[in-house]
Amino acid sequence: MGFTPIEDYGVIGNLETCPLVGRDGSIDWCCFPHIESSSVFAGILDEEGGGHFAIRPSGEFESSQEYVTRTNVLRTTFETDSGTMVLTDFMPMVGGIELGHTTSAIYRKVVCTEGEVEFDAEFEPRFDYDRVGTTVERTSEGVLARGNGEQLYLWNQADFDSSEGEEERAEATERLGTDETMWFVLQYNDREPIDAGDCAALLRETIDYWQEWTHQCLDESGCPFEGPYHDDVIRSGLVLRLLMNPQTHAIAAAPTTSLPEEIGGVRNWDYRYAWIRDSAYTIQALNELGHQREARNGFDWSLTMCHKDDPGEIGHPLYGLHYPSEMVEEELEHFTGYRHSKPVRVGNAAGDQEQLDTYGELITAIYTATDYGADIHEGEWEVLEEVIEHVSGAWTETDSGIWEVRSEPTHVVHSKALCWAALDRGI
Repeated sequence: MGFTPIEDYGVIGNLETCPLVGRDGSIDWCCFPHIESSSVFAGILDEEGGGHFAIRPSGEFESSQEYVTRTNVLRTTFETDSGTMVLTDFMPMVGGIELGHTTSAIYRKVVCTEGEVEFDAEFEPRFDYDRVGTTVERTSEGVLARGNGEQLYLWNQADFDSSEGEEERAEATERLGTDETMWFVLQYNDREPIDAGDCAALLRETIDYWQEWTHQCLDESGCPFEGPYHDDVIRSGLVLRLLMNPQTHAIAAAPTTSLPEEIGGVRNWDYRYAWIRDSAYTIQALNELGHQREARNGFDWSLTMCHKDDPGEIGHPLYGLHYPSEMVEEELEHFTGYRHSKPVRVGNAAGDQEQLDTYGELITAIYTATDYGADIHEGEWEVLEEVIEHVSGAWTETDSGIWEVRSEPTHVVHSKALCWAALDRGI
């Protein structure tokens, strides 16, 4: 079918991982259990070998995507000659709010809203970036996939093909009439009993969770972001929240790796890590949105990372979401890359670079946070003093800059300006 345009993907998540769902109903990117874990679906990076989980009409269709208002619950609507089908994708929060959901899982609800629709379900996982063998077998409750010491359990109400033995994919074709519904639930490693009634309750709970989170910072009588970009601002806030780890509060720069800066180019990097610079921008955005708690958590994470390093180093420009974690960079030569843009990389060697502008962004974000009521505690003052003292001596040095150039470090005007900002805000 060819590569899906990047703009035709929606994102869902549970604060720990962020699958991408195409407008064609295919999950072409998903890592378990975390954003920076290896992939189980990577069709966005290799349409033949990356793996996917697709649900879409059997014949020709027109489709569109939208989110349930102020949530990260995604709806894909398919229009066919015979009827209309709506696919709803979401991930409940691990730990649950009321139902005690403890497994990282993707829920997919298929409903025919008009007429009659025949659809196909294609389940083709590939563990560990398709570097290991994957087996797929049918069970009494659905489909079980194994590989890399991991398991995926697909509970479903469809009739997957009855081929005996183990294969690399499972397929089903079903037909729904008006108001008929079918559920698919993909669980990672741990299998919980599934009931269609619980699926509907979890959908309602997940919608409530996101809408309540959004409204924490909004006064309905006077939203600070009224205007033509109101919905875009709220959507951006919801995506930022998806990227913040619930345990460590590290903020991933993106949920993906190796989507190219230009098609066919080589600047294809793994952004599934937390940059001090990007985190500083996110802290400021969350404060502007009124999410002071999340902003404070990001603030604390940034200072903690600075304090973990030797005083002589102060901090690295980026860290894993679960410190300590490996960020060794390697190339996946067997992947074709998005629209054949190679290399495909996992890990990021920029973690060992000196990027002097990072300090300015961090100190500016903390300075701004105090305008929103954030307190700087005694131990944190010591860390800030160390950072500022470091900048006062390092600003004359060469670095790799905000562009993270892989050539020899050089003098970068942007870095010098941000060093000045660090000293100015620090004073």
